[in-house]
Amino acid sequence: MATIARPAPLPGRTTDGERVPSSMPPKARIQVRRTRVIALGILTIISFVLSYSVERRFAATGGFAQYNVFFDADPNLWLPRIANGWGAVDFKHLNATTFLNPPVRVAAAIAHATHFSSLAPEALRESIALLVVPLLSALRTVVLFSLFAGLGLSLPATSSLCLLDMFSFSRVVFGSVPESFAISGTIIATLFWLAARNDRISTRWWWAAWIALSTLAIGITVTNVIPVACVLAMLAIRSPNPRWTIVARAIAVIVAAFAINFAFARIESRVYGEPATLGYNPQADEFVHLDPVEAGAELRWAVPNTFLAPRPSTRPNSVALQAKSRYGFMFTYATPEASPSQWLTAGIVLLMLIGGALGFRYARDDRLFRALAVTGVVIVMVNLGMHLAFGSEYFLYTQHWEVPLLICIAGITLHRDGDRRVALSALFSFTAAVGVVSLTNIASMLERLAS
Repeated sequence: MATIARPAPLPGRTTDGERVPSSMPPKARIQVRRTRVIALGILTIISFVLSYSVERRFAATGGFAQYNVFFDADPNLWLPRIANGWGAVDFKHLNATTFLNPPVRVAAAIAHATHFSSLAPEALRESIALLVVPLLSALRTVVLFSLFAGLGLSLPATSSLCLLDMFSFSRVVFGSVPESFAISGTIIATLFWLAARNDRISTRWWWAAWIALSTLAIGITVTNVIPVACVLAMLAIRSPNPRWTIVARAIAVIVAAFAINFAFARIESRVYGEPATLGYNPQADEFVHLDPVEAGAELRWAVPNTFLAPRPSTRPNSVALQAKSRYGFMFTYATPEASPSQWLTAGIVLLMLIGGALGFRYARDDRLFRALAVTGVVIVMVNLGMHLAFGSEYFLYTQHWEVPLLICIAGITLHRDGDRRVALSALFSFTAAVGVVSLTNIASMLERLAS
């Protein structure tokens, strides 16, 4: 397969995209790279500690033992699925068990064989399962750092964007809940990372990499076919090869991913002895909207709440009330009227997105960065369009568009001349505000759960 021609590196960048002056002595280059490695290590540790510590606090409240407490998430289903492989196979999550449970069982077997833990097998697997989402969240930080550094952003800008991702309210919540959302977020980040390196991959490895990643994405959540298709479409548009051949390859990748997933789903059903529901599920009817305008009134707040969100409200949790569970409420942003703080936070996020969009006017020579940003916008719009007709509690889906939005905001780091200092100051201030507000919201949620 002919590779996509990469544009010549911009002034002050190496072919890897890093801003390392070509005149820099070898020792200085080594020092720059060492500084990047240290920064990445620190950011990765912060990411894991943040996710795991919040997760442990959430777990201690007992909220993971029932439906819908955390914005309609179902950790009571996903934690046993990750730990033990229990749970029916369904079309929405074809191979969550197949992909997530075997590593947990292997780790538990090693810990038991080496006498590392004295817990009973099932309790040990559950303890290890609680590490899965925080570890994948930390991996996402590594992927994003590599992506932004490879696109030529400076170390302060790259670090700030990674911090913005890990402290966004969506990431703090769902990166600390054993569910599919943060896992999908990591996969979407990896899609963009692989797309940025697409021209460096040989034909053999291209097929292996894209089929493997697409299979994982669709197997965790079937709607991840949206970012897969959008990224592959972007690569087809940018390719100098005949358009039909690239489109055919993209279709072949997606078809192969679905075929592999259906085959694995049948195997999973037999291995774990669980029923497989691979056709239409009538329960999905309750999430279909007949009035997209009404859905849009709630959905419009989901984008700004991804990063900077007001304190969440609560509403009665009908499933919990019927089951007489401990918590009869659920956290929500599905309120009929927006508070003044919601308007304020939405306005701030909108200004950041506008600043990012204006920054991309300086990236005319960096077609890859612009293409990734446009792809991010398309992914967000397709997701929002889909949820006008399907879904509920839209904050639940914010991990499906957080990374695309982050790439759009990254355009703010491209401003030049006198605007550059103002733009970077705005990014740093926004990141700090997001961190403070997110942690304050988490403290408020824990206080509400304790009462």
